[in-house]
Amino acid sequence: MAIMRWQPQRDVLWNVQNEIGKLFDDLLERPMTDTRPGGRWFPEVDVEERDESYLVSMDIPGMQKEDLKVTMEGSTLKIRGERKQVREEGDDSYHLNERRYGIFERSFTLPNTVDAGKIRADYRDGVLEITVPKAEEAKSREIQVDVK
Repeated sequence: MAIMRWQPQRDVLWNVQNEIGKLFDDLLERPMTDTRPGGRWFPEVDVEERDESYLVSMDIPGMQKEDLKVTMEGSTLKIRGERKQVREEGDDSYHLNERRYGIFERSFTLPNTVDAGKIRADYRDGVLEITVPKAEEAKSREIQVDVK
C-alpha cells in the first residue's frame, strides 16, 4: 500500500466538487411536473423544419380531442391540454404511479413567414402532429444562373 501525502486544499476542493455534483444530480432527478392532482406536466416535443413547412410532434397518449386546444397568436403556436386521471372511488391498489396527468401548455415562437391560415393538426396513435406551412416567400427556390 502506497503512502499518500495529505493535501488539505485538494481534499476541500474534492468535497466541494462532490457536493455540487450531488446538488445537480438531485435537481435533474426531480420530475419536471407537479405531481399533485391537476398539476402541470410538460410532454416532450420535436420541432422539425422541412422544405415546405414546420412539423411539431408531441407525444400525448391517452388524450381526447376535446381535451386539446391548438392556437396561433401572432407568431406563437400554443398547445394546451389536460390529461385526466380516471380512478374509481376507493381505489387504493396502486403500487406505482409514474404516468403524468393534469394540465400542460407548450408555446413555440415561429418565424413570421408561415401561412397561419393553413395550419393543420392531426392526432393519431397518441401523437399530435401540427403542420405549419411556410408562406410562399419563405420557401427555398432555385435561381437560374445566366451565362453571358
